[in-house]
Order: sequence, then structure tokens, then C-alpha cells
Amino acid sequence: MVKKSSLTARAAIPTASAKEETWKTIHDKDNGLSLHEVGSMMSGFVFQHQKHLVEPYIQPYFDGIREIYKTRQREFAQSYLFNLFPDFPEDPRILEHSESLLKKLGEDETILRRGIKEQIDDLKRSLKCYQKELS
Repeated sequence: MVKKSSLTARAAIPTASAKEETWKTIHDKDNGLSLHEVGSMMSGFVFQHQKHLVEPYIQPYFDGIREIYKTRQREFAQSYLFNLFPDFPEDPRILEHSESLLKKLGEDETILRRGIKEQIDDLKRSLKCYQKELS
């Protein structure tokens, strides 16, 4: 438990170098970490107040998620989808990327399709709340 917590905390360090190291470790199939440990790292990566640090990983996330689903364990892919999703409802690019990805998915990508639909629904709900806060 302590190791997983420290991995989450290390991924949450608000520096560009910590984010880069975390991103590389998550994508390294030979990182020596268990699925749960990598999941702990993923859960510490994306925070609203660190958007400026996560920004460089938004496009690679959307560009690479299909490959993650094709080449990695289902549990890893699900953790990747939900923990690393750039949940920034105020940024219209996130919804655009998500909807564009959804349109590209093939019939055989059912699990990813379902997950992206959930993320889109969550984004739209969050955006409504965000807009209400601004008004």
C-alpha cells in the first residue's frame, strides 16, 4: 500500500520532469511494476490544477489509446483510459478529440468505444456545471 501511495504521489509532483518520467514509466512494458502499481501512477498524473503540465500529453493520449487497447492487458487499457483521460471540461479540444476518436473506432473496438462514450458523457455533464459556475 505504501509503495502504491508513493507512486501516486510521485506522479502528482507538479513539475514537467515528474510528468515526463511518469509518462515514460507508464508506457514502458518492462518497467518492473505491477498492474496495480502502474495504475497508482496513472491516478496521480492528471489534475485540473496541473493542466499546464499535462498539456503536452493530451495529443499523445488520444493518438495512442487505440494501440494501448490493441497491445496491452484489458485491465491496463481500462486504467489508462479512465485515469489518464484529460478531464478538462473547459477545454473544447478535449471533447473534440474524444468525439473524433469515437468516429474512428472500428466495430471490433467495443470496449474502447464504450469507455470513450462514458468520458464524453462525463465531459458534457461537467461542462454544464462549469458553465453554470461562470454565469
